Amino acid sequence: MAKSKESKSIITKKKSSYLAGLKALSNWLFSKRNEQELEHIVQKYEFDTTILKRLVSYVYNSPHIVWYINRYLNNLYDFNKYNIISLMYSFSYLLDINQKNQSKKLFYLKSNELADKNKSKVKDLLDEYFSRLYDKHYNIQELNFYYDLINLGFIPMQDITTIDTHINSGKTTVIFDELTLQQKSLQPIALNLSVLDIYKLLPDNISQFCNEIKTRILTRKECQKCELFGKPTVILDTNMTDFGEVDIAFIGLNPGKEEAELNRPFVGKSGNLLREKISHLPADIKWVIGNIILCHTRNEKDIKKPDEVISNCNDLLAEIYQKFPAKCYIPLGAKATKVMGINESITSVSGKKLTSESCTIIPIIHPSSAVNYGQMDKFVKDFETIYELFKVEKPEIITKSKQIIKQSEINIPQTRFITQVTSDLTLFDIREVNNKIIKIFIDKDSNKKYLIEDYIFNFYIKYGDWKTCSQITNKVDACIQIAGQDKITATKKVRDKLNQIKGI
Repeated sequence: MAKSKESKSIITKKKSSYLAGLKALSNWLFSKRNEQELEHIVQKYEFDTTILKRLVSYVYNSPHIVWYINRYLNNLYDFNKYNIISLMYSFSYLLDINQKNQSKKLFYLKSNELADKNKSKVKDLLDEYFSRLYDKHYNIQELNFYYDLINLGFIPMQDITTIDTHINSGKTTVIFDELTLQQKSLQPIALNLSVLDIYKLLPDNISQFCNEIKTRILTRKECQKCELFGKPTVILDTNMTDFGEVDIAFIGLNPGKEEAELNRPFVGKSGNLLREKISHLPADIKWVIGNIILCHTRNEKDIKKPDEVISNCNDLLAEIYQKFPAKCYIPLGAKATKVMGINESITSVSGKKLTSESCTIIPIIHPSSAVNYGQMDKFVKDFETIYELFKVEKPEIITKSKQIIKQSEINIPQTRFITQVTSDLTLFDIREVNNKIIKIFIDKDSNKKYLIEDYIFNFYIKYGDWKTCSQITNKVDACIQIAGQDKITATKKVRDKLNQIKGI
């Protein structure tokens, strides 16, 4: 017995895993970034400054950042000269200014509560169907496109069930979870895609109106005594070409960091969610988006006297919505709901349609509650009330999809397309379309320019120790070029190989 007790008292320390260290480091990057925690991670996993080369993989899908690092930092950084803590904060700053800190951790799965449980089932079924019956093999992006068509209602779910029974001798082998919101409540309609273009310019008359309000804020007595005086202001966004009645107005609390940078409300993390939901409204719906507070703060907690600040903005808000009176108002969150004269708690009235003599009001919990506080299911469910209000009945015909795409396309003058990049152009976005890369630039007059290139994906090979392989280098041993559409397959093979060596 004594021997047994002695053996139990022996604790074998598990060797720290390099990949576990990478995970800990990524958790630090996408959290509050406590310096003591960082020092603990570096010491525990025995990282040296070469770890930064490995972390560049976090931005491999943002070519402009990789291009910046290679062009401006490649020959300047001798990593061994610097303290690793300082380097990590420099890298985190690079993530912040490029808004990569808003992303989920790039190498880890999404939360289960946000997962679409039907997606993998449908994609696997379609993959088997096309390969067995037509000897066609679609990549992940193409299967995702099919799934989007199903979500939007262009492909009825009944067709998927038919495919299942057809390839399985009349038997149903796949049980689907509850259908997605779009499939349940939306018919195939032309989408309101203009809301997704957060870089578009407002019409001159509306832009002038917004600038006049900003100028007036500098001299208004109510604004000068306000605690937010001097902060950047953001007025509104709309798809209107002139002043007049809109079908729906979304009203939040106040503009945040991203909104102040782009001079447009709701363009940050929660704003992207809101705009994605608005985009499913019919294309002919006229909308306006704004806030009850026009000046920027990082969050609601930074406003010491919110009721006083809101009161200071009241007259300006009245003027804005005299220009854009709405048939339906959507206050987002508790403060905006209270301003609309509704004193019940936001959770109790969210998603309820309230009517008055002149308009309809549908309060909704703020999208930030869905993104940051686990209320995604409630936000999605409550938004159905808005969809039902503007529901348009149209036949579910798959061939309609091509027509809808044409209706939603924006005509781009040929003069906007370029064949080379000049020094006066600033790169701000890169899109992949039909195995082509579209690079979008802004010139000195704030006009967009487009450069179309073949999508060629480079795999650079450098021989050496896996732990210290460097992506920030122009000295590689080999380069293999593949078509962009094969990138996912090739990346999967690399990831599978990585899984084999996790124990080193």
